[in-house]
Amino acid sequence: MVAIYLFALLAPLAALWVGYPAAMEWLIGHWTSEEYSHVVMLPIVGAYMALLSQPAADQSAKGPRYGGIALLAAGVVMLLLAHYGMMVSLYGFSLLAMVYGLFIVLAGWETAKRTRAALGLLMFMVPMPTALFNSMSGSLQLVSSNLGAWIVELFGITVHLQGNVIDIGRLQLEVVEACSGLRYLLPLIALAYIVAVFSRASVIRGGALLLAAVPITILLNSLRIALTAVFVEYFGINLTEGFLHDFEGWVIFFPALGLLALCNMALSRLARRDTSRSQWLLVPQGGFGKPLGAGMKALVSGSRTTLAAAMVPLIVVAYLPLVLPEKEIITPVREEFGLFPLELNEWKGEHQGMDAVYRNALPWSDYLLANYAKPGRGIVNVFVPYFP
Repeated sequence: MVAIYLFALLAPLAALWVGYPAAMEWLIGHWTSEEYSHVVMLPIVGAYMALLSQPAADQSAKGPRYGGIALLAAGVVMLLLAHYGMMVSLYGFSLLAMVYGLFIVLAGWETAKRTRAALGLLMFMVPMPTALFNSMSGSLQLVSSNLGAWIVELFGITVHLQGNVIDIGRLQLEVVEACSGLRYLLPLIALAYIVAVFSRASVIRGGALLLAAVPITILLNSLRIALTAVFVEYFGINLTEGFLHDFEGWVIFFPALGLLALCNMALSRLARRDTSRSQWLLVPQGGFGKPLGAGMKALVSGSRTTLAAAMVPLIVVAYLPLVLPEKEIITPVREEFGLFPLELNEWKGEHQGMDAVYRNALPWSDYLLANYAKPGRGIVNVFVPYFP
């Protein structure tokens, strides 16, 4: 069912590209970031998983397909909510629902169950909601900073940690969002899933392998941060920038893969189900030719009615912008914060300036930063940003 798998992925993408280019722009913007750069390989690996999951013969669609129609409809609804309700995090889930729905309609529920590993891999293509991403990034920054500072102290270097800033005297190293470890964690979790599928791991063992990716990432990312501080202390700041900084990231990632493989071996031994290399699911039954040929034949010779029914929601997605009103962003009328009164009862305020580096950190259009004082009550600092 490789042909159906790829068609079910590409058809909704094409519909989004035609009807809602803003959705594709949002998705591609995430997929080209360093945190999600591994996504481009997932459809290829997923197609191979679909190939492995199918017998060499009898790839006709089996099982009910009504669930697929429901998923397609749910995907369209989520798309409208994402676009017109400014809930952009739903774009990825909308695409996933349409892909799953189209596959079930074309291949049937029974085939979808056999191909669940390949379909499940596509979940790692969905960008995390912004709130969850920021929360995880902030938590990983704090943990990595603390563990990294502890490792630096093992080298005999005096460290002062303040939040995400590691102060080693000569220089202050800030563990920014890019160093939180998410760019290692997200691909490592996807790789853990792939290893679990190919090694025929049970659900419990596969789940444990996914969880193991978290401490592995934190440990090695903290080691990377610590090595950066050590290089600064002994070799100067120039060695921590440019090529060496990027090379350091690759050097850390490969040991992470090795630790992941060791975890898989240890978990399989504990479960007393050690999968030898010869037992790994790497070659499809009956070789490559028959499943590929049967999958293409199943797509081409499938019911035209079924294919037409599956394409209707996608055609609707492509043509909805022609019948629905354009999205209008209404900016409320407001006064500038510069007109906010500096005298409130007995409180007297004074405007404070802000450095450009902080003003440009977030996309606010206006802000109030002032100190209000009242005799006998001290000073109250007021900061109110406005995001259009």
